[in-house]
Amino acid sequence: MTDSTLTKEVFQKGILKLESAFRANKTSKETLAVYYERVCFCEDESFKKAIDSIVDNEQWFPTIAVFLKHLPTQKFYQPPLSEILS
Repeated sequence: MTDSTLTKEVFQKGILKLESAFRANKTSKETLAVYYERVCFCEDESFKKAIDSIVDNEQWFPTIAVFLKHLPTQKFYQPPLSEILS
């Protein structure tokens, strides 16, 4: 059985690849946390494919909305209200 959650190691390598490809400044920890929250549902291989698709098809470092369009699954994480308010 495979783990269906994106590992932080794969996430960090993917973001580094995007930063390098788009010559972007280092992404802040706060921004990384938001990105990870929105894509943590996907598997490592799906995330890697999305990274490659973004590099091949986009001109700029992607917003979260653009990022989600490159993922093969359109499941979105919705945190519980108690988590949002805490």
